[in-house]
Amino acid sequence: MDKLVKINIKHGDKLMMKKLGLLFLTFLLVFSLSATAFAADTPVNNEVPEDEIVFTKVADGEYRATVKVESQVSATAINAAEIDFVLSRDASFDNVYNIYYNITANNYVNGIYASPVKITNTSWLNKKTYYSETLSKSFTATKTYHGEMSKRLIVDPGEDKVRLTATGLKIYFLNDGWTSAINQSTVIVLE
Repeated sequence: MDKLVKINIKHGDKLMMKKLGLLFLTFLLVFSLSATAFAADTPVNNEVPEDEIVFTKVADGEYRATVKVESQVSATAINAAEIDFVLSRDASFDNVYNIYYNITANNYVNGIYASPVKITNTSWLNKKTYYSETLSKSFTATKTYHGEMSKRLIVDPGEDKVRLTATGLKIYFLNDGWTSAINQSTVIVLE
């Protein structure tokens, strides 16, 4: 009878070790999935945190954000430009937006580039890209320019926030060449 009790205790220890091993593997799996989801939403390419650039509602269905670009040309001269990105809701549809950009500069500019301009939802786990397009436009030298992205933004009905990212955003100044802005990322609350 004593041998039978000892065998059952040894069997119980093995069962306990299996349960602890299974518990450890479960925690390891949960941690690895959490780390992947966290890493997917961490800024890359020196993106500015979402609170650094803010889209403000300027009219019903219209949102605007300003990005500044500056460069020192000489000891006394600075090139400066502002790029306004505008989302304007289509009058016929609540979930369709036109995307515009306006450039205002103190010196002549004749090009803008960003690759890509991307609009996604803000979810960590179920990332969805609504819009992705390279912005590459040359135009007649000017100090002010108004442009429109070639595609329209269509978001899922009920989507109340989207993230806009303009990677590698730069302006071409005639007197200085390409001048980069910091990569931009922001969350836009759609009302």
